[in-house]
Amino acid sequence: MAELGIVAATGMTSVAKFIAILRDAGGLSLPSTARSALLEIAGQIEKPTARAP
Repeated sequence: MAELGIVAATGMTSVAKFIAILRDAGGLSLPSTARSALLEIAGQIEKPTARAP
């Protein structure tokens, strides 16, 4: 991402902010394939995980 000029801080709070910016179509100037891949990853991060009892 740094090659595209995008640097995000570490931590889940920063990830949540980055995902919100990513979902805003005008928020970042990204190639469509990069945006698509990142949105897929974002969905996996936000998906609740099942925990074993």
